[in-house]
Amino acid sequence: MEYWLEEVRQKAGVAGPNRGRDGVLAACPCDGEIRQLREELSLLRRDMDHLNSLKQLEKVVNEAQPEPENGGNT
Repeated sequence: MEYWLEEVRQKAGVAGPNRGRDGVLAACPCDGEIRQLREELSLLRRDMDHLNSLKQLEKVVNEAQPEPENGGNT
């Protein structure tokens, strides 16, 4: 059905979604914003991985340290 719809659009000279009048995929005006969001998301994921690593390291260090004794002050 999509093929039929695309054929009707071409005959009518109407651009389909993300297509120019000649039927070739047109660049979305938001491509730059999408690219920037993908880069920012990648940075956020990397930062979250780093924070998780630090949290795991802190947990290991805390488990390795003996708890301080109260010294009999109860």
